[in-house]
Amino acid sequence: GSYTLTTYNTLGFAGDKETKNAIIDEILEKNADFVCIQEGTTIEDLRYWHTDPDRIARLCARYPYVHFSNKNHTLGCFSKRPIGIIMEQSIGNYFYVEAYKTSGLGGEIYIINTHMESIGLTVDDKRLYMDLTQTAKKETLKGVRSHLLNKLLRADRQRAVQARLIKSIADS
Repeated sequence: GSYTLTTYNTLGFAGDKETKNAIIDEILEKNADFVCIQEGTTIEDLRYWHTDPDRIARLCARYPYVHFSNKNHTLGCFSKRPIGIIMEQSIGNYFYVEAYKTSGLGGEIYIINTHMESIGLTVDDKRLYMDLTQTAKKETLKGVRSHLLNKLLRADRQRAVQARLIKSIADS
């Protein structure tokens, strides 16, 4: 036998109607047993935001077990089999982790779903990097290097803490 799992950061199913429908279409096409969602939204919100009702109905029929966190609606899952929510935790504004218990392959399956904090580079930071690497102005590279490295170092430290927490959850 097999058990399939997919995971999607949906950006809140953001975008126009076709973008939202394309994400749902891909989930339906992959037909995984279990689907982890980060930056998700509830089924009710999908209905509210003008997503195709037929696609939502097919999603709900395929995945009768749906969970979105009561705390933030950021993490969630769709499952073909019953699920238990073992734990939900958040640290800060952008790090969320949940653990689920379901069945498959003749036994219990434990799944960890997480949304780690981004590295913190803004669109302007990325544009600045691209502009500088194309023009290579030495006098400005030093300040930009310091600015970007500080952001990346902070993000690296944050993610290290988050990764240790995820590991301790998995080990337990």
